[in-house]
Amino acid sequence: MNIPIYKNINSLLQANGPEVKSGNSEFSISQIRRTKGSGLKRKAHRTEFYGLTFIESGQGKICINNNCYEFEDNMLIATSPGQIITLEVDNISYGYTIFFTSEFLNEHYPETIEKKFPFYKLNADSLPVINKDGNHFKILFRAINVEYHTKEPEYMNIIRSYLLVLLNLANRHYLKKTDTSNFRNKKYELTVELERLVAQNMPERKSITYLAKKLSVSSKHLSEIVKATTGKTPSAFITNIYMLEAKKLLMHTSLSIIEVAYQLNYDDPSYFNKVFKRQFNMTPLHFKKQLVR
Repeated sequence: MNIPIYKNINSLLQANGPEVKSGNSEFSISQIRRTKGSGLKRKAHRTEFYGLTFIESGQGKICINNNCYEFEDNMLIATSPGQIITLEVDNISYGYTIFFTSEFLNEHYPETIEKKFPFYKLNADSLPVINKDGNHFKILFRAINVEYHTKEPEYMNIIRSYLLVLLNLANRHYLKKTDTSNFRNKKYELTVELERLVAQNMPERKSITYLAKKLSVSSKHLSEIVKATTGKTPSAFITNIYMLEAKKLLMHTSLSIIEVAYQLNYDDPSYFNKVFKRQFNMTPLHFKKQLVR
């Protein structure tokens, strides 16, 4: 089973059924209003855009890569391009979901989204943020929803401003519970760019020379930076990215272990098993068995 990739916002919204109105190409907001007997299930998928969901109240579960979160009231959930996402919304749930592209913010905000908001890093520990009263988030989501649907003059510029406030509030909560010593550090930012570049080229494994050239640094400099920020050689760092991808595929698809190995360009499944075990101290088979407990 291949995991579908939604390349634009409209394609994902329309996949949810005719009751979901399509947004424009760079931004949309939808209300979550699930009443008794009207749950929602979204199977494993990836997107090429960003998501931000606020659960005011209700029951359900979202899985992002290898982590699953049960809904809590006033919960904020961020999803990034390339992540594997599954969603179950049970009866009687309320909230909002925003989708936006990097272009929507980058026109007025030149920093990459991952640099400015590190919770959007591909393999970051995801939010959720649980805000005790939730009022700030609730007010902002409602204001964005009103602007989006009334479409008064300058409404998209106002939405963009509200969204930046929302993301900065989320970042404040994220940074309070996260080691921030590396954030805003040039070495850290280059490591983030390397991770994104590796993910973009997957499953083709590019050489360190190629990656360094794409990042406009020398191979030696890239090796030194990766070692300083992660404690790993570039090769080990890249292998870790591939093994995290293997975990996602084993968790969210019906692919066999051999099929996952081949999909990630490991021609020898036994070698793939050894690398996986060295990385996570368990075999892929053991990992799959854990998932069904």
